[in-house]
Amino acid sequence: MSRMLNKPAKNIMEKERFTIEKVPMKEEWLCTDNENGIECYFEQGKFEEKKVVVKYMPDPSDILEMNKDVENLDVDMLNWLRKYHLDKIS
Repeated sequence: MSRMLNKPAKNIMEKERFTIEKVPMKEEWLCTDNENGIECYFEQGKFEEKKVVVKYMPDPSDILEMNKDVENLDVDMLNWLRKYHLDKIS
């Protein structure tokens, strides 16, 4: 079972898994995976060139699993963006 240090407890009443917002004073979008504590910054239409930030320090024994989470995030987040925010990645 995976453990992440400082990761908030999951609550059914919390936000959606993904959120997106415009970064103030920049030409970037911030898309957050609220479930895994991962943020992606990207310019309009340039999701492939995103910067990924992991907000929680993983337990050293969970580093490999965290890498899988980040790899899976690409697919999940991109599918969500295509469905709800195609204008931001096109």
